[in-house]
Amino acid sequence: MEKSAAGMLVLIFAAALVGCISTGCGQESPPGCPQFSAPAPWYEEECFASGGHIIAGRNLETCCWGAPYCADGNGNVIDISNPNPEPTPSATLVPGTTPSPTPTAVPVEERCGDDSDCIVTGCSSQVCALRETVTTCEYRPEYGCFAYAQCKCTAGRCGWTSSVEYDQCMFNINERRSCSSDSQCNGGEKCFDGKCLLACGGADHVPCAAGYNCTMETNETVGACVEATPAPAPTPEPTPEVTPRH
Repeated sequence: MEKSAAGMLVLIFAAALVGCISTGCGQESPPGCPQFSAPAPWYEEECFASGGHIIAGRNLETCCWGAPYCADGNGNVIDISNPNPEPTPSATLVPGTTPSPTPTAVPVEERCGDDSDCIVTGCSSQVCALRETVTTCEYRPEYGCFAYAQCKCTAGRCGWTSSVEYDQCMFNINERRSCSSDSQCNGGEKCFDGKCLLACGGADHVPCAAGYNCTMETNETVGACVEATPAPAPTPEPTPEVTPRH
């Protein structure tokens, strides 16, 4: 799989459809986009056993869908290896659709009962799963953001839960996009001072991470998370000179 292309889109996958459709992309890929096959059954099974699901990223410049891959609940890539490497035929993936539906039921042996059943595992502690998981030992900058997420049991599956600090950390990894209007930013972002920043406020009163202020223009209800300017350090008082006694 072409994980280099998928890796660039991990952060924006959840908002890719909203952002892409708003800038002219439809649900389907335009003509000429590469075609990809659905993952083999063993890959899906290992992915689900690791607490992940199958998704496909999208290039917002070409509007083409990328290769499907395994990701956790926050869209981060989960490395999957084949326990029984055998060639398995796979069906054709229709561009613009999720390669495989999420199973309706979690097998009993793979089901967590509460948060205490879930553990943080993987070579870089990047996987939240029911049991120890072996992954390749490569470090990616986004792994550091898991310090702001929690490994929990949700609907019978172990997975990472997000937070405003985690979202901001993931956003900070990518280069800030230049913009002149909100339509040039992805969903969940706002154009502020010529750059796309995470949006805040609105009807849902979305907060900003610690160290960021929700800044908005006059008469607007949606603002942007702007990094707070640290207060200047106080100037130390001069130490009075002491005249020695003779």
